[in-house]
Amino acid sequence: MLSGQIPIEISQLSHLLSLDLSYNSDLELKKHSLRCLVQNLTCLQKLDLSGVNISSMVPNILTNLSSLKSFSLVDCGLHEKFSVGIFKLSKLRFLFVRENNGLTGYLPGFTWSNQLEKLDLSFTSFSGELLAYMGNLRFLVELNMRGCNISGPIPSSVGNLTKLTYLDLSFNSFVGNIRPSLGNLPQLFSLDISNNRLIGPNLEVLDLSENYLNGIVEFDEFVKLKHLNTLDIAGNELLLLTKEADANATHQNFVALAFSSCNLSEFPNFLRNQHELDSLEVLDLANNNFNGSLPRCLDSFGAYLSILDLRWNKFQGSIPESWIKEGNLVMINSSQNKFQRAFA
Repeated sequence: MLSGQIPIEISQLSHLLSLDLSYNSDLELKKHSLRCLVQNLTCLQKLDLSGVNISSMVPNILTNLSSLKSFSLVDCGLHEKFSVGIFKLSKLRFLFVRENNGLTGYLPGFTWSNQLEKLDLSFTSFSGELLAYMGNLRFLVELNMRGCNISGPIPSSVGNLTKLTYLDLSFNSFVGNIRPSLGNLPQLFSLDISNNRLIGPNLEVLDLSENYLNGIVEFDEFVKLKHLNTLDIAGNELLLLTKEADANATHQNFVALAFSSCNLSEFPNFLRNQHELDSLEVLDLANNNFNGSLPRCLDSFGAYLSILDLRWNKFQGSIPESWIKEGNLVMINSSQNKFQRAFA
């Protein structure tokens, strides 16, 4: 709850290692400049003035803070050009300047010696392109450039950032193909490249099965992948939601759908249009919350399905004998249900 001006006497603490006055919303630095505050703090390792009303440019003198490891000036009203030299500080690990809309700048040519681990430039006015040098940030764990003015292609060298866990390049002006090298990031758990001008969503097979994924998944999101023919999200802790509009998904010619353990209790609408699913060969609905008789729309599934897994539900009634006599089914797993008889 600090308020008022930051006392300029702090600038005389020449041996200070850490200066953190962050998120004191009524604190400001206006009577004296940011330059005056830090010019003598040559030993500083951490600087965090996030949320402080500074409303100034970023002084070049910050490039002289050779011991700086963490730099955070989030939502400070920074404007004008950000000094490229700050990116090149040899010991810098964390750089956060997000939510400074008037702050301009560009990314430099990084070298292998750069130690950056987390870089957040989101909602600033950084522009230009991501150069191949981005691949030299071998220690980078998080990169957030959401809502900037970055253009050009996403460099394939991004695939060299093998420690990356979080990547957000959304709401920019990236163009060209989605790089296959994005698949080289073994630690990545969050990726957002939406709202750009990228091409190439030609994904045909998506297998996310047997992970620790949780939360709500809308089938409608997969419908947007027009070439998708195989979808497996089984073995997670997901809640799959389907809509009436999902019935329009059947033109995608799905070959295999695996929705076991997706907390389904009602038969998905798009499966009810079975006459348009003549390409479907594998259907896995195991370990859900279905009960009652098998939906009538399944009566003719045996004509083209090869594998049908209904186990660990509460289905009742019987399995249509036509599935065996007239269809292509080679495997039906109906165990752990409440069927009264095998065939009707």
